Order: sequence, then structure tokens, then C-alpha cells
Amino acid sequence: YQTFSEVNRQTHIAGSAVAWKTENVDTDLSFYYINSRLDGDEFLELYRVSPAVSGFLSRRWFGRLAYVYQDKTIAERSLRDAITDSVEADLYYFIRGLRSYFNAGYRYKDEDARAGQLDYRSDSFKARYVMRFDAWSKLMKLELSWRYEDRDYRTITPSIGEKRTDDRHRVGVDLEVPLSPRGAVQLYYGHGDYDSNLPRVDYRQNIAGARILFRW
Repeated sequence: YQTFSEVNRQTHIAGSAVAWKTENVDTDLSFYYINSRLDGDEFLELYRVSPAVSGFLSRRWFGRLAYVYQDKTIAERSLRDAITDSVEADLYYFIRGLRSYFNAGYRYKDEDARAGQLDYRSDSFKARYVMRFDAWSKLMKLELSWRYEDRDYRTITPSIGEKRTDDRHRVGVDLEVPLSPRGAVQLYYGHGDYDSNLPRVDYRQNIAGARILFRW
């Protein structure tokens, strides 16, 4: 940042994965290490390990089940250090192969932070519809998405004198328009409704923008 150097961020990500493929089931194990620094000083260190199984249930149906273990450390905010366990399940229905498909998912998450008031369990649901279609001699890609998360904190938050609860709704629309065989422009809009009994995280958000994409 030209003015506020204290929010300059540098992030290093290292990862590896191994996979076993059989006729009906694919199994994989991934590991990631993330180290992020603010203005040259330590900020975030995170380890993530995830085994997963996936495979086609029939010609059109595909499923994936994964467990995720995550250990994060935040410099100068040690009370936010946390270990997270998650279970994720995704189901895909291919209407016309990759040209048109539907995805639904569920995630259970249990975060155990050093500060008891930050411990929470959550249930998350998502739904996506992806469609590729021809327009003006180009293959467009349209994606509609919805996410919902219900967080229940396990102990009383001192500032409100009760257990914190969060309901998070997010909807999004993305349209990708090819510019060349490798390049595209992506137009997107997202609306978030974050409902919480903790006032400082109770808000609504609208984001619209455009991205230039290049794939190689």
C-alpha cells in the first residue's frame, strides 16, 4: 500500500497432495502450510491436512466426502489461536456434463480457540448451478450460488452478556465472457446478509466488480 504500509501483506503457501485412483473411488490426501506477514512482521501461520474420498455414484451423480484438520496461530492475538475440525460433503448432478451441472454441499465445523468465547460449532449449506451456453459465437459461463452458515458459540461473549449466534447468508452471480482462447472477463455480484447478536459483526454487504482472467 502506498500510504498505509502497516497493512502490507506477504503470503507464502506450500502444499502437496497424493492420490490413489481405483475403478470406482478416488482417495486423496492434501497438506498445506501458509505463512502470512504484515509489514514484514509475523501475522498468521496455518497448517491444513485433509483426506478425502470421491467418485461417481452413477452416470450423472458424483459425490465427495472430506475431513479437514486445521491449526492456526495468530501473532499478537494468541487468544484467537485455534484448532478446527471439519467434515464436508458435496454432491454433483451433471445435467449436460460440464456444460450444465448442479452442486449441493454441507459442512460441519468445530473450532476450538484458546479464548473460550471464540469457540463455536457451525452448520453450513451451499448450492451452485453452473451453465455454459453459446452467445455471440462465444461459450459463456454463468454461475449462480447460495451459501448459508449457522454459527453457535459455546460460551458467553462478555460484551453482550450472552452466547453469540451468527446467521450468514450469501448469494452470488458470476458471468464469464471469453476474450481469447486463454483470456476472459468475469463480471460478478454478491450480496451478504450477516445477522448476529454481536452488533459489530451484524451487517449487510453488496459487492460488484469485474476481473480479467488468463489461463495457461
